[in-house]
Order: sequence, then structure tokens, then C-alpha cells
Amino acid sequence: MQKALLSGPGRFSSIVCYQRRDGVSDALLKTAAAELIQTVALAGLPQNLDVLVALRPDIVDKANGVGPTLLTSRGLPDQAADLVVQVAAQTEIDRLIGLRLAAFYLSNVATGTREISGSRLLNGQESFGFKDGASPSPARVVDAIAPALGETIGREALQSYGQGTWLLFQRYRQKVTEFFSLSDTERANVMGRPPASVKDPTKRGEAAVAGLGGGTTNSHWNTMTSSGRNPPAMLRRGFPCRIDGEEGLAFVAVAEDPAVIGDSLDRFNTTDAMKTYVQIREGGVFFCPPDARSLDPNVTRRPLPGEVQALTNRKASLVTYEVAEPFLEYMLRLKDDGIFVGSVGAMTIAPAVIPIVQQLNETVANLSANPAAEKTELARLAQASQDDANSVNESVGGYHTFN
Repeated sequence: MQKALLSGPGRFSSIVCYQRRDGVSDALLKTAAAELIQTVALAGLPQNLDVLVALRPDIVDKANGVGPTLLTSRGLPDQAADLVVQVAAQTEIDRLIGLRLAAFYLSNVATGTREISGSRLLNGQESFGFKDGASPSPARVVDAIAPALGETIGREALQSYGQGTWLLFQRYRQKVTEFFSLSDTERANVMGRPPASVKDPTKRGEAAVAGLGGGTTNSHWNTMTSSGRNPPAMLRRGFPCRIDGEEGLAFVAVAEDPAVIGDSLDRFNTTDAMKTYVQIREGGVFFCPPDARSLDPNVTRRPLPGEVQALTNRKASLVTYEVAEPFLEYMLRLKDDGIFVGSVGAMTIAPAVIPIVQQLNETVANLSANPAAEKTELARLAQASQDDANSVNESVGGYHTFN
């Protein structure tokens, strides 16, 4: 399968819809898509850059009655695009690399008709303050798009999985003003869980939220898990966006079976409490081929274009760094524990903590001057730090390490 399916939507995401040019055959379109997929897999691009390519089902002989009708039969809009590319990255520069790469390979055969970009808010939230589309574990990938494997396996084995997956893209307008006019409890009951900022309502100082185990019967969470799936067998890759002054969510989800997508759409459109606070604007259903050679057995990889090489040549040191969600979560925990004082944007270490930091600095300095003790004690300190990082990783579904 394409590597992007093993990662989340990234901090900076874009989805681009392409329409084939006049006279371009299915074969030419598939070859261009195959070259893009092959380059992403083999070109040594930035590690945190993911590019996911999907085509209209009938182009790859996967329609079988599924395609635009999956949406139009339910009264939902279909984008009528031939191909979509989702670019996900941890930095804006890496996202631009992915967008330039897609344009380079596809512009001769297709025209970009729609581009939607966005970035995750605060510590990974969407516009309503909830998290969507966290990095999936291998177990979740198996469950949603590789059930034939029947067990949890490593990332390398998953990447060699030879079946394609179905992709649903929908852009929703989110009625932010109306939603935030609700109380904390009412918002939590619409979603069926507390917002991302309320992991422990008593610790965060938020009002205790009624019904956190389930919310109302028709809450978003209860509606989406009513068939017994917990959570549904889809991987979500959506991201918040803002288009023409309209705030919303670019919802992207993949599933092994299009019936899962159809079932989720039916439940959302009939009973979901969140439906009151969103409005569908556009969308489409596509098929993600597992690899380049499934589209073109003779695919080759061309050299990276100059406009991409210019962004990957990073001989100069980076001046700024994007803060990954797990690291931000770790810092929030330190803030909750009273390590920092002051207002946001003007915080400093609490006076009571300064002597502790000084003592830690002295300890590390002494260890550095004593090679005999350094290895054992520093290894113990490093392991303690990594244990803390692992607990954060598990809670937010991301990855952070201490060096």
C-alpha cells in the first residue's frame, strides 16, 4: 500500500483535485499517477512528507457500481474529478515540495481544478476543538484497510500489502459561531466526548462534562459506532481548512470496503447531532492503488525537477522548527504541573523549579567529567525521559522522542 496510509494527515495538509486534459486516455493518466507514486516511494524525499494518490474508480476498473453514485444516490455532491492527491507534512516547506511534485508529474495530462489547504490548530484540533485523523497504529491500519492480514504486523509488511483502498473526500463548512454558542456540556454531548483540551476536566479546570461515556444517543460518536464498530473501520485523514472566508473541515477517510463508507454516510445523514452544525460543500469517492506498478507495470522514475530540488537542498541550518503535536502535549503537561508561570506568550520557569533545573545541570556536568559513571547514569536518565515521552505518545497517537 502507499506509505502515506501509515501516517496521519500531518500538521500541514492539502488536497488537490485534477481533471484530465482533452484527449488524455485512461492509460496515460494512470502512467502519470504511477510515476508520481513511484517517485514518492523511492526518491528520498523528506521523511515527514506523505503524498497519497487516488483515481476515479472506473479509471482503474474498480467501479462495480461504486463511484459517484455512492454520493449522488444519497443527495450528496460529487466533485467529478479524475484524480486527487493529498499532501501531508509537518512543515509548510515539505508540503510545498509535495504540491510541486504532484504538479510536475500530472500537469501534462491533467489540470488542477480545486486545491484545499489547511493546518491543524493548537495541539491537533479541528475548528470545533476536537481531534480528527491522528496517526494510526499498525493495528488500526490492519483493521480498516488490510483485514485480510488478520493480525497486527510491522510497517514494512503493511507497505507490501497488495490491495487497494477506497477514499472518501468531503469538505464541510463548520458553523463555528453556532457551535460555540453552546455550553461546554452541550458541545461535548453533540460530539459524544470532550474536546481535545479537556483530557481531565478537573485537572484542566474545565467544567465536568455530562455524559462523557457516551453523550446523547445521537451524538456524533454514538452515531458513528452504532453498528458495533469502535471506532468505525475507516482511517481518517482530515484537516481543518478555510476557503473564501468559510471555516471548515476537509474530511478524508479510507476504507477497505466501500460499504463501510456508505454505511457511515447513511448514519451521519439521518441521526447525527453534529449534522446541525455542518454543511456539505463538495466531495468525491476515489480508489487508492496499492503501488505504482498496479497502474503501470513498466513505470520508471524521472529525476526530481529543479523546483523540487531547490526546496530539498537544505545546506543552511534551519532557523525555526515546527512543534509536533506530542511535544506540544508534553509541554502542556509541564504547564499543568506548575512548571511554568505567567500568561501565554510570556511564560517563564516557576521560581521553585529553577533550583531543580540547576541541580540537573550540575548532575549532567559531573557525569560528563566522570566517564566511568557517565554511561550507566546517563542511560538511566535517558530511559526515564523516554518513558515519559512514550506515555505522551500513547495518549495523543503521535511520536516524540528525547535525545
